[in-house]
Amino acid sequence: MSEVGAVSIELTLPRWARALPLGAFTLIVAQLVWRAAVLSRFSFVGDDVWWISTAFDGGFAEYVTRTTVGHFLPVGFAVTWVLAHVAPYDWTVAMAVLLGLQLAASLAVLRLLRTVLGDRPWILVPFAFYVFSPMTFPAFTWWAAAIETLPLQIALASGLNAHIRYLREGRLRHGVAAAAWFLLGLASFLVKAALAFPLLVVFFSGRRRPWRAYALYGGVLLLTAAVYALVRTPGGEPVSLPGLSTAARFTGTFLGTTLVTSLVGGPGSWFGSAAAPAAPFHWIAAGVLLALVALSVTRSRPAWRAWTLLLTYVAVVDLAPLLLGRATAMIMLSLEVRYLADAAVVAALCLGLAFQDGLARHPKTAVALTAVFAVVSFVTVSAYVDVYAADRRAARAYLDTVRATMAHLPPGTDLYPREVPATLVPYFFIPPGMNHTSKVLAPLAGPAARSALRRPRPSLTPKVIDDTGHVSDFTVLGAGLAPPPGRRCMPDDDGVVTGAVTADGAPGRVGGFAYVAEEPTRVEVAVGEERITADLPAGAHSLFFPVTARAGSMKVTPARPTCLIGMVYGTPIPLRS
Repeated sequence: MSEVGAVSIELTLPRWARALPLGAFTLIVAQLVWRAAVLSRFSFVGDDVWWISTAFDGGFAEYVTRTTVGHFLPVGFAVTWVLAHVAPYDWTVAMAVLLGLQLAASLAVLRLLRTVLGDRPWILVPFAFYVFSPMTFPAFTWWAAAIETLPLQIALASGLNAHIRYLREGRLRHGVAAAAWFLLGLASFLVKAALAFPLLVVFFSGRRRPWRAYALYGGVLLLTAAVYALVRTPGGEPVSLPGLSTAARFTGTFLGTTLVTSLVGGPGSWFGSAAAPAAPFHWIAAGVLLALVALSVTRSRPAWRAWTLLLTYVAVVDLAPLLLGRATAMIMLSLEVRYLADAAVVAALCLGLAFQDGLARHPKTAVALTAVFAVVSFVTVSAYVDVYAADRRAARAYLDTVRATMAHLPPGTDLYPREVPATLVPYFFIPPGMNHTSKVLAPLAGPAARSALRRPRPSLTPKVIDDTGHVSDFTVLGAGLAPPPGRRCMPDDDGVVTGAVTADGAPGRVGGFAYVAEEPTRVEVAVGEERITADLPAGAHSLFFPVTARAGSMKVTPARPTCLIGMVYGTPIPLRS
């Protein structure tokens, strides 16, 4: 019998097999570092504050199943509830959450590109488009928007990946996984997921009819719709069809300006959160995009289907809900790039489908164009950050100062509510009273301070939180009454002093009076149906009290003779700011 010698086999991976994971890793690291730097210049604002303060007051199940202006997003509310109870208004923790979600979204998009286009190094080009695209930044830097759009991006990319694997392999577990991802999308951003996932699934199914998978997806959609119908509260944004001219103008702006410039790294400049591309940039962007579309269609027959998918997706998923819900209210919303955040996933996929042949044949050109896109995107994002950096820095400093103030608040301090700074909650964002310190700052206060804010009592030495986050004395801006000329005290009728002060019942209103008493006494103040009682020490003092009623007069009845030398009603204004 002859002996068989040992055989040594050495396998060497091709260079592209090593380049793909290394390139993807580099892009993801660059993305996260860039986004961390951007987030460090932002903070909570507007709806974020409303969500966190409301989450702090509610139970978990009650909060996550609520609807707000018609929106149903249990995933976002669940994350917000945990944040509100574990680290309220802690932007560092919020940054970690958003960066973690972004990492998951990027990995999901990369996996989708590898599934659809194959493990080839040129898929790093469409992946780089997703990584650097400014389409996702306005939503990413705003907690209330990011907590909706990031889970939606994860769900769409992962759900479509699972569906495609189901089509190829026929394993039911992939169909079940796709349905589970669809459910995540619906629980993150109901309207968009309900439109986006079926559209993508039908497109990639082609002529095939995977009825078992469709049945699963349909069941998930019906179940979610039933839950939404049960928990939906009245109100929200009414669905209304805009006039033809309004619809045409809104559509033209959204597609012709916002979408076109964003796809090439724009808009370059901003007016607040709205895209405001300079005319030359707008025309250059349109020319570049048309040239790319024409080039891809002439070189690759499937390219037209990719561009059709992208346009259909944006029109159905991003534009149509805006037209039916917000177009009649504000035409400027057609310039809001944040509504395209989810489209970045589809745009990256369509870019890969349209240029899958050209990218492989012309890698240097593809890399050069990607570098240009990244630079333009950097300029666009930097301009966006500059618009908001000062206000967000002020909002963050305010919250940090309030946190320190509440931690060292002297026991027994009487805090009266007032509006928080507009840099934290722009006044048009939320319902009246929801932007007051009693609501907004409650998560940062201990039990005693929270009680003082929410149930303010009559006080000789009340304080407010000023616009820097410190405790401050205040004056009252509003109506004031003084004794008639030549008299020291305001006139009384059988011991009752009546002042013609009109109380409007608005949140945060304060009443008060100055007095001189020779001995301690008790006083009752009547403002409409509201009654306030307090003990007055002897001497010259001023008593303040919150007023919630509506009335045309204020009546003060001391139990013993007391000289009232003035009355006020209005809004507390800090003496320092």
